[in-house]
Amino acid sequence: MIIHYKCYDDKNDKIDDSSLTNGFKVPANHFIYQKIRNLAVGDKKTFTIPYDQAYGPRYEVLIQKIPRQDLPEDYEPVQGQRIHLQKADAGWIDVLITAVTEDSITIDANHELAGIALTFKVERME
Repeated sequence: MIIHYKCYDDKNDKIDDSSLTNGFKVPANHFIYQKIRNLAVGDKKTFTIPYDQAYGPRYEVLIQKIPRQDLPEDYEPVQGQRIHLQKADAGWIDVLITAVTEDSITIDANHELAGIALTFKVERME
């Protein structure tokens, strides 16, 4: 199934739009599939996915302060910057720097859409 969609956050700000592509092929295990599986080609539908069925809740434990002394000397963090950090298990995690002070930075490892209900306006293309 291929669709075109526009996605809006819970403040009605558009956060994604497939109209500049050839459409989005929806896998059967994607979180919106159940909402659109019965659409015929050309049908349109608007629906909202609660945050717990999309990217999940925001977890405060994933927001942490890191002392500046623990950062490399030549690194100058910038609020709003995304960085990759190595985890203790040797894996990597993407985080967002949400605050920078003289003494520390605050990072957020939540998905950027965690805790947000998503509204989709969908048209089935094929």
